[in-house]
Amino acid sequence: MAPSYIEARLDWLIEKSGIVHGPPHRRLNAIETMLTNLARSPRPIDPATQLRMCEATRTQLLAWIGTEPPTGDLVARLVVYRSDAVVIDASVPEGWIRILQRIGSAS
Repeated sequence: MAPSYIEARLDWLIEKSGIVHGPPHRRLNAIETMLTNLARSPRPIDPATQLRMCEATRTQLLAWIGTEPPTGDLVARLVVYRSDAVVIDASVPEGWIRILQRIGSAS
């Protein structure tokens, strides 16, 4: 059985975040919170196991999060996005983020 998933456009997520200016941790929190809400998950999404995107989308996401030197827990969180932990999947259209559903988390 194929895993179920939800896809969202990155530009829509950015627009809905309402963040025009803000520190990187606030931007990443906004995206991850929206993705968690879209997945209807009772727990925060796990980017390493649940997110898929093409390379261009990852580049766009990281550019929007910002280039300020990260501090605190943001350092570890961004490592996930900058490494191969977030699976780059060429089948996901550019500009889209795919959230794989955890079994039992969707209503």
